[in-house]
Amino acid sequence: MPKPVDLVILKSLKDFFYKKIDDKKALDMLMFLYNVNSDSDLFEKFKKEIDEIKKRLESEFAKTTNLFFQDDLCTQIKNLENVKDNCDLKYIITDLRNKFNNNQSKYNDYTTQLCAYLKKKETLLEHIVIYEAPPFAGTYILESKDFNDSKISTYWQPIVDVLLKPDNKISPCQNMIHNKIGFIDLSLVPLPLKEIRGEWSTSDKYKFDDKQLPVLLFEWAIIDFIDKIDSKIISQPKIAIGIPNKTSISIFDYYSDKDFQYSHVKIEVSEENKKQEKLKHIGYPEIFAALKSRPLRLNKTNVTSGSGFPNGLLMKMALELNLK
Repeated sequence: MPKPVDLVILKSLKDFFYKKIDDKKALDMLMFLYNVNSDSDLFEKFKKEIDEIKKRLESEFAKTTNLFFQDDLCTQIKNLENVKDNCDLKYIITDLRNKFNNNQSKYNDYTTQLCAYLKKKETLLEHIVIYEAPPFAGTYILESKDFNDSKISTYWQPIVDVLLKPDNKISPCQNMIHNKIGFIDLSLVPLPLKEIRGEWSTSDKYKFDDKQLPVLLFEWAIIDFIDKIDSKIISQPKIAIGIPNKTSISIFDYYSDKDFQYSHVKIEVSEENKKQEKLKHIGYPEIFAALKSRPLRLNKTNVTSGSGFPNGLLMKMALELNLK
């Protein structure tokens, strides 16, 4: 028998990732997400995650000869060192809240402009790039005002590779809009998640009904995007998923043979006139019909290379853009 879905946690998670971060709930959610039972354990695990990310970035720095990537990686490593040396739990939550609010503002501006541009041009959105989250220590793509900003090159360069008309006089955000590319992050909260990702995709603790947490984040993020830009201007999009493999594996496993549907908590009134909350799955076949004829196959849609970063060539093949 599958365990009952904890609807309180489910609603709190959705609020945490997409609505707002407040001190009490944020601490509860962080303890849940990092699978710890005390403040001190959370702090230690958070620092351990920062160390693991730092090691990976240092390894990438040692291997790459690309000056743009080196600059990007060096900046992130220094930021991680600064956070670890100076933070406590209060600092962590405040920092996450500030980053979330900033990212949410930038993302809302982007979706508003994208919607207005598509309607003005009387055209449809046919391509979507999905990443995991803004980097914990790096620069958010949508925040950069410079097409050539080396600080975002690790994540921005693969998108540059598929732009039909790249323009270095406008921002990355504007380039995506002008090239009719939808951009989605699973989360606007930039958590350090080097190790814990695997548990999200495999542990029963992070399974709600038949879906692991990354599947829910995937669905919530897409619905949030659709709600922001108007479903009428989306046309069976080709999708490129540049999410780390430990997160994406449960998404590909779940959607390799299913139509798109998302889960939400619906409040119903029982016969006794008491509120009752139920988890419901709602399908969106008219929007994501492509997922039926073109399921989320790992070898087709995944654009994350062995390095853990999105890859331009893989993104070209997934989106079927600029293939010359």
